[in-house]
Amino acid sequence: MGWNGIPILTLITWAPFVGAMLIMFTARHHPLAVRLIGAVTTGISLALSLAVYLAYDTEAAGFQFYEKISLVPSLGISYEVAADGISLIMVLLTSIIIFSGVFASWTVQTRSQEFYALLLVLVTGVFGVFVSLDLFVFFLFYELAVLPMYLLIGIWGSSAQVRPRGIFGWAMRETGVGSKEYAAMKLTLYLLLGSAFILVGILALYMAAGGSSFSFLEMEGAAFDPVLQRWVFLLFYIGFGVLAGIWPLHTWSPDGHASAPTAVSMLHAGVLMKLGAYGIVRLGMGLLPEGTHDWVWLVGTIATINIVYGALSAMAQTDLKYVIAYSSVSHMGIVLLGAATLTEAGLNGAVFQMFAHGIMTGLF
Repeated sequence: MGWNGIPILTLITWAPFVGAMLIMFTARHHPLAVRLIGAVTTGISLALSLAVYLAYDTEAAGFQFYEKISLVPSLGISYEVAADGISLIMVLLTSIIIFSGVFASWTVQTRSQEFYALLLVLVTGVFGVFVSLDLFVFFLFYELAVLPMYLLIGIWGSSAQVRPRGIFGWAMRETGVGSKEYAAMKLTLYLLLGSAFILVGILALYMAAGGSSFSFLEMEGAAFDPVLQRWVFLLFYIGFGVLAGIWPLHTWSPDGHASAPTAVSMLHAGVLMKLGAYGIVRLGMGLLPEGTHDWVWLVGTIATINIVYGALSAMAQTDLKYVIAYSSVSHMGIVLLGAATLTEAGLNGAVFQMFAHGIMTGLF
């Protein structure tokens, strides 16, 4: 269980959540204590992430640091976590970004207690997605990672300097285009739509596998019908693709990024968009090989559009946050194009690009 008997992935995942709970029990007139709790708990996750990364046996490869606790045996739902080379890189990236994000938010004054609590809950969901092997728990962590974004942007964000013009100017002004509330609502609606596709896909695989387990490891060995694979892969591609910023489902990203507070922008560009690409690779390509082959042409085509469209759009921006947002759309196209090659070199390149882009946009 875990690493030398220590449930290290659980500690990495839940340390920020414990921090969030402690923050909510901290008196409001002690903002420094709130910030220190955030720094310490994310620092614990960072230190443990580095330890796991260094302890990973590259020769054995595969999933390591395995932990499992049965939650609902009758439905086959378990708290099942482990990490392989891909998830370890993403866990390390997340821990670096969130630890830096806490210090980038050091000057937040408005309701700082709630801000840090939501930020730590969000990152708990991100860690959970990267290490979870139970698809039901994976989905719960996924929702935990995206839903706090609505409040973080809607309350602590800033309205972009957008001046609606042209024949649709009146409609844009009436709907609040450019405001933080508009960005938060648009982001939430897009991501909830994507979540619906993901949930349907997970339930379809669960029923096709006999309805006895949500375990990724068990489903990985199942022989799913080719027709089922074809349509479930499309569900996963659309659902996770929304968060990955695939064209034309990317429009929530620039608005959300521009309106988000600094730490949330760091997580948005540095980590959250990677959740989408990770989901496509892990669930779509990992569980549905025949479905992947049927749709790989679409993945590659849209990835190419992302690269060109995102780069050209970034060149046309005057706001730095919009530049980063559109360049992130372009970079995610590079990630998915690498994955679409269905080769070891392509996948390794995609993972390296995710880490490099996360560090570049999140920290600089």
